[in-house]
Amino acid sequence: MQYGDIGGEGRLDFTVIGRAVNLASLVEQFCGQLSEDFLLTGDFVAECWIACTLVGSIALKGIAAKQTVYVPD
Repeated sequence: MQYGDIGGEGRLDFTVIGRAVNLASLVEQFCGQLSEDFLLTGDFVAECWIACTLVGSIALKGIAAKQTVYVPD
């Protein structure tokens, strides 16, 4: 993941790019379809030890493996 200021003198924006940002954006698109405010990936849950409920697995465009997603309790 990379982050920093991108642009020029007239317009300068702080941005973040990389695989994690892409994954988060793709997962976020499913929130409306699943009627959830936000979703957590299995990798995030494993790292953060958050109490949550399994929603299921979703296929994401450009990501080889299905992603297991959860909602926080």
